[in-house]
Amino acid sequence: MNIGPIRGEPYIRAAVLFGFANLVRPNGGDPVALLERAGIPLEALSNPDMLISWRRHGVLMELAATELGMPALGLELARSIPPHFPNVGPIIFIAQIVDTGVEWIEHSMRYWRYHTDAYTLQLVDDANPDNVCFRFWQSPLVVAPRQQMELMLGNICNMARVITDLRHENPVLVRFQHPRPPDTGVHEELFRCDLQFDTEYNDIVFERRFLANQTSKRLKSLKALIDHFIRYRIKHMPLYDQTMRATVEVAIQSIMGTGSCSKEFIAASMGISPKKLQRLLAAEGTSFAEVLDGTRQLMARQMLSQTGVPISQIAGLLEYSSTTAFTLAFRRWTGTTPSAFRKQSEVEE
Repeated sequence: MNIGPIRGEPYIRAAVLFGFANLVRPNGGDPVALLERAGIPLEALSNPDMLISWRRHGVLMELAATELGMPALGLELARSIPPHFPNVGPIIFIAQIVDTGVEWIEHSMRYWRYHTDAYTLQLVDDANPDNVCFRFWQSPLVVAPRQQMELMLGNICNMARVITDLRHENPVLVRFQHPRPPDTGVHEELFRCDLQFDTEYNDIVFERRFLANQTSKRLKSLKALIDHFIRYRIKHMPLYDQTMRATVEVAIQSIMGTGSCSKEFIAASMGISPKKLQRLLAAEGTSFAEVLDGTRQLMARQMLSQTGVPISQIAGLLEYSSTTAFTLAFRRWTGTTPSAFRKQSEVEE
């Protein structure tokens, strides 16, 4: 049976499934059948903004690894992700608007609350003062199985190399909570550093100097990155009318939560001026402010009805200056408050 996340159950955005079908099919698997067995809606393969159960995603990864005979499936999936990393939303775009590795980490940790509430990312001091630790902290009640966490660790490691243009740099150490597998060949190829298993936390330890490294603004234009991301999203939309409004909606959804969801930023990402963007939208009877408002409303309704994320956090993720500003906007949309809307959604369920 296909169901979405259960209220109160940790979720993750369906973007995490990017590349899953393309990895499974050539290895003799049926991605649709696997999703059905794991209880994940098939829509999740085409809707990256859909919220799916974190627990069921873990079940899916373990099912696929067993059925395909791929004990390192999580890491293989991480290795297959293209350098614009569509499986984690706009985190790669953040590297284009900040200057250093530490700024990228700080911004990414804030965005991550929107991507999933199953775990948080923390930057903590390591025992060695020359090192720092990127920690995946999760409740003991929702500990990720091996494949799921190895996908996350491998993905973060690859992103760090890309955003700093340090493709040949390696972590100092990677720690895994799960037991050491019989074969760690793929682990060694991807992380290229010491590995520890059966540890207290899932950690990536790297040299503290990484924090001051410049991000990769100089490597790729923002336009090229967002073009890749938007094309992927459009390709998987069940209906795309090719209007400027629809394109701007996708762009807004692609970068919401990065702190840069403005007319100027999106126009620049499309390679046009803000004035031209406004003219194109006006020709369709709308404006950037109207499209932004409508997209925020859609995302707010989704978060309030499908998750238990605090309202103050939703306000920040939708880039409102305060919870009060968000509440006023939500009352304008619906005639009620976010908390009342959430309670009503619970009753209707």
